[in-house]
Amino acid sequence: MGETPLVSAAFGRRQTAGLLFGLSPMSLVSFALGMVIVFMLFMSRAGAVGWWGLAPLWLGLIAAAFVPLHGGSLADYAPTLVSWVVRRVSGQWRFRAEVMRPRPAGTMALPGDAAALQFVSAPPPDGSPGPVMVHDPWRQTLTAVVEVEVSGFVLLDPDAKNRRVRGYARLMDALASSSTFAACQVWESVIPDSGDGVQGWWRDHGQPDTVAGSLYAEAITAAGPAASRHRLLIAVTLDKRAARSEIRQQGRGVTGAARVLYGDIAALGSTLADAELRVVGWLAPDALAAFIRGAYDPADVPVAGDARTELASAGPVAVDEHWDFLRHDSGWSAVLWAGEWPASAVGPEFLHKLIFAAGVRRTVSIIQVPISPEKARQALRSERTQYETDRHAKQRAGFLIDDIEDAELGQVRQRARALGAGHADIRFAGLVVVTSTVSLEQLRADVAAVKRRGLGAGVDLVVLYGRQSQAFIAGALPLGRSVF
Repeated sequence: MGETPLVSAAFGRRQTAGLLFGLSPMSLVSFALGMVIVFMLFMSRAGAVGWWGLAPLWLGLIAAAFVPLHGGSLADYAPTLVSWVVRRVSGQWRFRAEVMRPRPAGTMALPGDAAALQFVSAPPPDGSPGPVMVHDPWRQTLTAVVEVEVSGFVLLDPDAKNRRVRGYARLMDALASSSTFAACQVWESVIPDSGDGVQGWWRDHGQPDTVAGSLYAEAITAAGPAASRHRLLIAVTLDKRAARSEIRQQGRGVTGAARVLYGDIAALGSTLADAELRVVGWLAPDALAAFIRGAYDPADVPVAGDARTELASAGPVAVDEHWDFLRHDSGWSAVLWAGEWPASAVGPEFLHKLIFAAGVRRTVSIIQVPISPEKARQALRSERTQYETDRHAKQRAGFLIDDIEDAELGQVRQRARALGAGHADIRFAGLVVVTSTVSLEQLRADVAAVKRRGLGAGVDLVVLYGRQSQAFIAGALPLGRSVF
């Protein structure tokens, strides 16, 4: 009998088709405004002075529609550029904790729009100590975080790998099929370690006199410098708007929402077991505070129960946002976005090269947001219409249709068939936060190393220019913050 084949999957390419001739909406607006100015100059019979005087405006608008910048056009980046300039001028790029100024009770000490986040400690129905929940009053969400452990996946046989993949697929399907589910964040931190703990345990408990023991000791010694500590969390977010009727039945307000989320948590426990994920525990306030402080102060990571793990004051002391990195407390960080995923079929361990790269401190977050069947059908119809309209316009103008556009249209049709077969449609985004406690130069070297590792895994990682502060909160903190 042959070896059991591994489950494989191919990710769809990021959509490149525009509204017309491959131009995005912002590019079309920029081009149209430039042409309107040209038309007005022509109709007004403006002389050379008028044409050349307004040339920077109309030429700039037309060029912005076609000049590439960070995977899009200059016009696509206009909102980001405007927001960046406004923050720089108004001083919002810099955050300093006001230690002597009291904060509203129950709020979290985070910068930017995350300052509105509140923490809730509502006891479960049985009266036992419950996990902390993060309430976002603006987005109307409530999030709870569970820490899980999983044994080595790469060393498993194909049957065991396939079993775990199917279990995780059932987990995602269960979350997506819930009408109250808003988002799921899978968060893993990787912290370089000297390996002293493993070597110390082997010295105390190992059996180096045996043949296997001597080989194992050599392997531990060789792997020591490449050792890393991993923590895996899953943040589950409740959509309060979608769960309005359930919340009313449970008593209204945040308390009612917490009771609804407790029901989802109870159902999630058995699903996690089916995926062979061992639940360490749902995070209490001090544990969540330790993760937040560790993200902002990586040189001095506290542990749960430490005096510094008060959730009301667990935010940063100082943060400076720059165009392509963030300076915070004792570290420098850069947030990268997975712009492209493997287009060819890959196995379930394809991210191994990225997650287990040695010597770089990083956090990998995969944020998944389900789409209701009705909205998914509308979105797919819109995408298909957009592709077909663009193809017809190019054909009439004599342009060729390349293979990439055909492949992207095929992916839209495939998603529509999967949706018709009853499968859930999920939007997902990958964020990688690279952190250094040494210097900005070391951060740039680490970012380059992680990008190379990403290419080896088939993932194209790009720096999120001009959006580092919000992206850091979404990717480095396990708060279930959606990026959509």
